[in-house]
Amino acid sequence: MPGSWESVEMSFKAKLYYGYTSILALLLIIAVLVTVNMKKIEQDATWADHTYEVIRTAEKCGALLIDMETVVRGFLTGNDEGIQHV
Repeated sequence: MPGSWESVEMSFKAKLYYGYTSILALLLIIAVLVTVNMKKIEQDATWADHTYEVIRTAEKCGALLIDMETVVRGFLTGNDEGIQHV
């Protein structure tokens, strides 16, 4: 069959060129994918740090709220004027 791929005779130099070119293209594609994924992982890590910071702040606010409730309860039950300045 003239014109079919099987009938085309390629020289050793051409085979070598196409082989190395395809390997280089695959390495380039892999490098781009790794770079994109590393940036995504870095962004995800930043958001995870932010989430933990928000959780710590919320826990501190909860602890302070409990302390405030305790002081108010102590003031109302003890009727001590000194507690107002806490």
